[in-house]
Amino acid sequence: MKIQHAKKRLLDSVWTTAFIAHNDKTATILSHDRDNPIGYERENDLPSGFFIESATRTAKTLVLSGSELKIRNPQFVFSYSD
Repeated sequence: MKIQHAKKRLLDSVWTTAFIAHNDKTATILSHDRDNPIGYERENDLPSGFFIESATRTAKTLVLSGSELKIRNPQFVFSYSD
């Protein structure tokens, strides 16, 4: 399985999500942080992405260029780390 990356720029930070996309339109989130150098080095090449979250900040869906991937390992979004 290939690790993919998406980015979201917020002010002076680039939040980078590392994930594995599965054939069943789901994704496993590996990390989500603003310290990943890939996000800064490849910002112009990475697709933009964002999470749809529940009221308790549990990430439910990753949206990439209009397509939605249900998250297999939902949890508090800011606890994803390497």
